[in-house]
Amino acid sequence: MKHSCGVVILAAGQGKRLKGATSKPLMPLLGKRLINFILDEAQNFLSLSKLPGDLSVVVGYQKEQLMEHLKESYPAVSFAYQKELLGTADALKSYFQDVKTSKNHEYTLVLCGDTPLIVAEEIFQLYQAFEKNPDLVASSASFKTDHPFGYGRIKRGSLGFKIIEQKDATEAIQKINEVNAGIYLFKTQDVLNELEKINNQNK
Repeated sequence: MKHSCGVVILAAGQGKRLKGATSKPLMPLLGKRLINFILDEAQNFLSLSKLPGDLSVVVGYQKEQLMEHLKESYPAVSFAYQKELLGTADALKSYFQDVKTSKNHEYTLVLCGDTPLIVAEEIFQLYQAFEKNPDLVASSASFKTDHPFGYGRIKRGSLGFKIIEQKDATEAIQKINEVNAGIYLFKTQDVLNELEKINNQNK
């Protein structure tokens, strides 16, 4: 497995909370679409880190429109299809199943297609922290907010941390103000080993 990074952007969701006819990744913002911002920064991250790699997008809802839009501006992007919207782990399974090069990279970076304010330098900081600790097999970005409602909470412990979603959070967990930013960096072989163990036995 070569010293490189596969970047996968999760963009299969419908975006019901935005109450629009357009899928969330294709929502317009400042003359672009939401997903364009994160794709541009993903490309910038690969350039900044000097890691060889490739970009992939997991599509689902309105996949034809999304693929058509991306093929025009990002001809090198590969696509994976998440048939049922069963969450992040299932989307990642779709990526490893559909993108032939996905298992060839030492690292897998997972980004969300609806985070237009993320910049390459922030992703690079996560990568640098990961590189400084060779024992790490997975890492996630988080942030603190005075209004954590709706976000997955970061519960830290001696062995690492857990992400507990709002619906599963106890009253004590809901008071935690450190939340999941939706950016994950994995050693590819390790995440492949763990994916099959993940279930959806939560709310």
